[in-house]
Amino acid sequence: MEKMTIKEILDADLTKNYKGEDFDPEQNYKGFKLLIEQGTKMYRVGNTIYMVDSAGKDTIEWHTSNAERSDALLVNTNKFLKRLKADGVKTAFTYYDNPKINAIVEQFDFPTEVNKVNEGKYKTFKAEVSL
Repeated sequence: MEKMTIKEILDADLTKNYKGEDFDPEQNYKGFKLLIEQGTKMYRVGNTIYMVDSAGKDTIEWHTSNAERSDALLVNTNKFLKRLKADGVKTAFTYYDNPKINAIVEQFDFPTEVNKVNEGKYKTFKAEVSL
């Protein structure tokens, strides 16, 4: 897949993963830029963006915006997780709603525990990765 701009990735993610939701792509992009200005760390692998926040000592929470197919998403996420480990992170976790993501998470290169947590919208599942 051809390299996309960050805005194109964010727009593709909204279109693909948030059908029926009332999200404004321009507001989404402005919110993304604001998070970066406020210190949220961003990693990019291919056409996948990972937004990372500290969640305690050696622990981070990440959110993914993706414009890739699921096979590329798996490859990109494994590269991202390896980078986190190299940066000294011990535990990384993310929340998601789509149960199809479980099939990707099960293939991570690191031990991963998935729990159904039902902590609200966009937080049905929690995947916690030991790096």
